[in-house]
Amino acid sequence: MIEVIIFLLAVAVALILVLLNKDSSFVGFVALIGASVISFLVAYYFQSLFLIVILSAVIGTIVSYMGYDEIVKGRKWFYFISITAFVLEIFEFVIGNSVEGFWLASVSLVSFVGVVLSYNKKFIKLCKRHNKV
Repeated sequence: MIEVIIFLLAVAVALILVLLNKDSSFVGFVALIGASVISFLVAYYFQSLFLIVILSAVIGTIVSYMGYDEIVKGRKWFYFISITAFVLEIFEFVIGNSVEGFWLASVSLVSFVGVVLSYNKKFIKLCKRHNKV
């Protein structure tokens, strides 16, 4: 349980640092938190690695599409969240907490998919074209 609190503190620190950059929109981080809640529910009820990976890929793509500019600007924070979740995920599996391990695996994959897609120039052009207001 303490690992989950450490992870949530890491996400909160990353969110505060993004807000300190005076960027008015933080859709990517809000979507990541929403994806985290969905991932926790799936990990709690199903505990299937295949389902977690598929769900993480889909949610990561949606998060990247919704908040493409935040992910491009805040790549280092998404890396930070992904690496922190990965390290804590390994720790959770070692001590035997599979639900928290699957949840952290999902969060790690969602943020990593977002970072990978932020380097894809065709994906960013598609997002800019479809997200015009």
